[in-house]
Amino acid sequence: MKLPRVRFTVRRMLFGVAVVAVAIGGTLNVYRLVRLRDEYRRQVENHAKEMEIWDLSESTSFYDGQYYYELDSNGNILRWCLPLKRIVGMREVPVEPPWIGGTNTWIEGTKGLPEEYRQEMIHRVLVYRAKTVYHTAMGKKYQRLAAYPWLPYEPDPPEPDM
Repeated sequence: MKLPRVRFTVRRMLFGVAVVAVAIGGTLNVYRLVRLRDEYRRQVENHAKEMEIWDLSESTSFYDGQYYYELDSNGNILRWCLPLKRIVGMREVPVEPPWIGGTNTWIEGTKGLPEEYRQEMIHRVLVYRAKTVYHTAMGKKYQRLAAYPWLPYEPDPPEPDM
């Protein structure tokens, strides 16, 4: 039995080229979207890590190199203290923080805290809040983009500065 002869007309060749082009283009587009999705997921993880760093709601006590502070959930100073220092080798190092069991004496409120440090602390708390809000918003944005990588998006606003 003889096979029928196939005629390569211009119409059939154009149809074949179109089918191959659609297949290659679709494959490349899927590959690009998978790469974008992975990049957006990395961005979500990065912003989640940054949010943990700047979020004051979890950690209420910290040391800024000058004073120990304890904050309420809104970031207001509840109490503060000067760290006691001891000599180790040729340098002074603070003893354990008061919340770990150090012998420092807490001073309630901001009474006695030098005004420049109080203002700096208030500014720092505001910046921490702004950075937390920023990284929360960026995390949500990239989470949405990871789910729908083909959607257009606006460029990121600049991160709040200290």
